[in-house]
Amino acid sequence: MNNHENVSRLLHSSEPAKHSSDNGITMLSAMSHFCEVLLKVNVSEQRITCISPSCQGLFGFSPAYFINGGQQAFFKLWLQYDLKIYHDHIFPTDCRFLKNYNGKKGNSLLSTFNFTCNTKYGNNISLLLKTIYTVDDTTKLPVEALCWLSPIDYFINEQAITHVIQILDDSKGLISPPLFKTSYYGNKDIFQLSRREKEIYCAIVEGLNTKEIATKFCLSIFTINNHRKSILEKIKCKNAGELIKNALQQHFEKLYEEIKIPVYKTKKILLDISSYWVVIFSINFTQINLL
Repeated sequence: MNNHENVSRLLHSSEPAKHSSDNGITMLSAMSHFCEVLLKVNVSEQRITCISPSCQGLFGFSPAYFINGGQQAFFKLWLQYDLKIYHDHIFPTDCRFLKNYNGKKGNSLLSTFNFTCNTKYGNNISLLLKTIYTVDDTTKLPVEALCWLSPIDYFINEQAITHVIQILDDSKGLISPPLFKTSYYGNKDIFQLSRREKEIYCAIVEGLNTKEIATKFCLSIFTINNHRKSILEKIKCKNAGELIKNALQQHFEKLYEEIKIPVYKTKKILLDISSYWVVIFSINFTQINLL
């Protein structure tokens, strides 16, 4: 029996989740950190055709919620940053590998990555998603996916999404070393900023002081200071220097695109900032040597 048959058998044989009181809901919430969920997806139609009852404990929603709502019901739970990485990078990479893969019969490509999503219980959970695809013989594009979800809250760096592609030997249950591995780094907290906070964040990166920012946006210094405090808290930085460092590390061009500032301007700003820090570090190093 291969992995596809194993997953289908487990999906159809799972016992329904039982809960009939508030205590039951509380227990399901507590147990969500230990639940594993199996699901089967019709990729071409974006439908979830089967999902194990353990989804109730993990997400707080019944199997019917996901089956009736399709992939969109599932994607609505994802954090915005994670979903964007999946659509822009992970799924296209999977499709490219599937199209070019000419492995022996009985082997499958296994795609694995981590992401974070919301639950009905009001908390966020980090999950590991493993996927085996069935492809169309002609187009080599995925038509069906068998997926396994497992909570990994205590074992993950939430600032990075790591994507790995391996070969799975269905007959022996062996997994190869990675054919592909990459990590996507980005500050998810940026997506929590309001539009005005994003504009002020960009102004800080440009090197404007509080008075100049207030003049630029026709706001009071008091309002700008409040926005600055909120930005520091959301991005988890202590001062403007850390905000600039964060901008350089997190591919800040995307944030400029969101507020309609040309990318070429962004690159120039970041280049100028990089040069500034290099000069400062060089001066300090020279002074130390002279002393």
